[in-house]
Amino acid sequence: MASIVLHIGTHKTATTTIQALFRERANILAEHGIVYPQLENGNAHHICAGTRKSWSSEDNAKSGSQKAYEILVNRYADSQDTIFLSSEENGYFALCVGGLVSGHSTSFPYVVR
Repeated sequence: MASIVLHIGTHKTATTTIQALFRERANILAEHGIVYPQLENGNAHHICAGTRKSWSSEDNAKSGSQKAYEILVNRYADSQDTIFLSSEENGYFALCVGGLVSGHSTSFPYVVR
């Protein structure tokens, strides 16, 4: 059963730097049982939060979150790894990972400046 870390970093708290480092070192992290999945272009997991600027409506945002959720479930639901997701935007994070969180060890690091 995977453990999940949802990093919801507020703006101006080095979240972008953390995301870039995790993306850059994803292979090293994986060797230690930490998965930083690539769900979209870029370093963050905004698709999970349902806040892609290209989406024109709330329905599209929810749809994107649902697709991300399906990818996460298919890849990692039975994993023993720690799944680390990060976004400055947390609008639909629960929709994306709700099924993964249920019954799993979950952490929510949150930085306030």
